Amino acid sequence: MFLCLWATCMGGHSQGLPVLQGLFPLTLDYRPYQSPVKNQGGRGTCTAFSVAAMFETFDGVPADVSEQGAYGFLKLMELGEGDVGSGGLLSYYPQMLSKAGFMHESVAPYDPKAGLWSKDDSLLKKYIEEGKTGIADLVKRAGTTRYSVDPGNTVFLQDAEAGDVQNIKRLLVTGHRAIAVGYNQLYAPHWSGYKNGLIAPAEGFLYAISNRAYAYASARLLRPRLVEDVIAGRVQVRRAYPDKPDDYGGHAVTIVGYTDEGFIIKNSWGRGWGMEGYGVVRFDYHRMFCDEALAIKDVAVYVQPGAVHPRPMIFLKSRPTGIDAKASLRLSLFGPQEGGLPIARSLRYEVYEQLPDGTRGRLVAFPPPTPLTSTGTGYPVDVLTGGSAAAAGGKQKFWVQITFAGAGQLMERIVIFPNVVWANQEYLGH
Repeated sequence: MFLCLWATCMGGHSQGLPVLQGLFPLTLDYRPYQSPVKNQGGRGTCTAFSVAAMFETFDGVPADVSEQGAYGFLKLMELGEGDVGSGGLLSYYPQMLSKAGFMHESVAPYDPKAGLWSKDDSLLKKYIEEGKTGIADLVKRAGTTRYSVDPGNTVFLQDAEAGDVQNIKRLLVTGHRAIAVGYNQLYAPHWSGYKNGLIAPAEGFLYAISNRAYAYASARLLRPRLVEDVIAGRVQVRRAYPDKPDDYGGHAVTIVGYTDEGFIIKNSWGRGWGMEGYGVVRFDYHRMFCDEALAIKDVAVYVQPGAVHPRPMIFLKSRPTGIDAKASLRLSLFGPQEGGLPIARSLRYEVYEQLPDGTRGRLVAFPPPTPLTSTGTGYPVDVLTGGSAAAAGGKQKFWVQITFAGAGQLMERIVIFPNVVWANQEYLGH
């Protein structure tokens, strides 16, 4: 298991739930709506993974965007500023997202192996080794479809605002299914060995009160408002093992809900970590150690002007939306290559049961045609609405047919997507 330390890594559409007089639901869990858990390997790229996880919850955006491309552009920004290092802060991303954004994973596949460079190497070598890309690579990718965020559509919180539990809950309840956060204090053995339960501020830290250091439980007895005292600087947090500095650092993850005790996080250390890649951070831990949070309100799709292909590559994206009995499966489209999606007048989705041999069976959804008046958000449509559809839980497979009307020089184009399940995934059409 690889740890993304602060020194090396850190430096939803608004279909939310009703909020009555500031009251939030007791629990909220968006795990079923997330893209598959990934593994960053031995690199300090946790911020790229935490931000990518947010992107992958939106319509018309791949369920697998390229952390490699985003992190490489981040290093290019540092090169322009004359200081390239390992990792990055979430505060770097609003500018990066507006200038470049993300591409599809196939455009810039991720390399989990860390680059080899030293502090005495040239800035260019540091950039190439750390970002795993060169200037020519970025130019080559410039014409592909990119998914970016206008400056007004980012929400960045810092220090006390980021650590405010109510602020994060409010974002989750009002429609953000994923929020990137950075924790500036992390005890590596506790995090890397985590299996279930709560990630608590007791592990690896002591709390200085009247020139004496106490464990968390004892400090809470002496100072009932210990968290507030730590935030205000009246109590200092100390490392329990100061002779092992490599065991401490920081990390970025993605908050995807909360329990009555803490925030549910999606990590980037593979499905073998925690509860199939997820964990729960105690609210106390978040309040004391979270100093950055980034949310996005909407994603814009950028297609290179003039780059039009008569038969571009087309992907279908499925993702659950809604909760409980109101749950539905939402479908949208994206085209990761130059030219994006086909130029068409309208399209129609047809959803069938998939038979064991992979062919289509009974028609189960046939919504009205979707006008292509969107600015590139994937032309989403909700199908399979209701609790009975949600009960499928990804076990039942569907066979989806998309019919484009007036696509380019063709009067009609039909694209087939087999093996579609009730999950946030993507499928290449044929």
